[in-house]
Amino acid sequence: MLFRPDFFLDQVSEKYSSANGSAAVRLIASAETGEAIRVIIESPDFDTGAIQPTMIIIPASEQNADANFSAQGLNILPQDDKLTMDELFPSTPFF
Repeated sequence: MLFRPDFFLDQVSEKYSSANGSAAVRLIASAETGEAIRVIIESPDFDTGAIQPTMIIIPASEQNADANFSAQGLNILPQDDKLTMDELFPSTPFF
């Protein structure tokens, strides 16, 4: 038998849920307070222009998803099936 980490880990904990666009906002809003939310952001590299993914972890709160992102200095803009972000400002946690 080949070693498959997902087989064993799925026995212990639930799989990750992934979503895009407005479905992601609903998923974030349904998260329990204090739960870690992993967000993957894809943006162009300033040096090469290649799209680079970055994962950040934000804590879930009792607020709605927009307020949850705003508390971390992330301004999201829903557009069709995507969530776009404004550039980060200096003095925000993920700058």
